[in-house]
Amino acid sequence: MSTQEIQSQVEFLASVELLSALTRTDIERLAQNAQSRLLNFGDQVCTAGEAALGFFIVKSGSIRVFATEGDKERSEERRVGKECRSRW
Repeated sequence: MSTQEIQSQVEFLASVELLSALTRTDIERLAQNAQSRLLNFGDQVCTAGEAALGFFIVKSGSIRVFATEGDKERSEERRVGKECRSRW
């Protein structure tokens, strides 16, 4: 990743409320190790019960979370990004 791409990642990550307790150095380190992924409709990013090797921050677009409660499946969709005004 180029220096400009890392700097762009730093600026984005610094704007994420969940990461607000991190120092600038921590965010820079995170940005250097972050991987951007472009996902297509229907792509699965994780499965409940599996060990996590990292975490996802959705920069733009929407994500749908499916959960099973007893014998019922429910889902919830969230849209994020500059074009979206609603918050989680």
